[in-house]
Amino acid sequence: MSRSMRRGEPYTPDTLTRMWHKLGNAAGVRPIRLHDARHSCGTALHLRGVPLAVIAMWLGHADASITGRLYTYSQGEALRDAGNSLGGVFPSSEGTLLIDYQWQTMTGVERAAARRAGSPS
Repeated sequence: MSRSMRRGEPYTPDTLTRMWHKLGNAAGVRPIRLHDARHSCGTALHLRGVPLAVIAMWLGHADASITGRLYTYSQGEALRDAGNSLGGVFPSSEGTLLIDYQWQTMTGVERAAARRAGSPS
């Protein structure tokens, strides 16, 4: 038990980092910085549709605009979903920029599956 815990005081950043690494090692997962986990948390909440104001409160930000700038990253899947959504509004034919963009955002495995399904390459 840490000295902070015994005295009921907040943990220091160094104590939290040591605890994080100890838990990660015990769980057998690859090392990841605690701050990177914070980014992942903000991004995951954003991708699940949690409002930025709520994410900001969760992460301890006074202003949701910083949350939007720093902790919410566009993911390949989210970009593909956005492209598919636009495709419903602006129907596209083979060879358009929309299809080209969707193709570029796919992983190698996804491209192979699309080729097998007969999608344009």
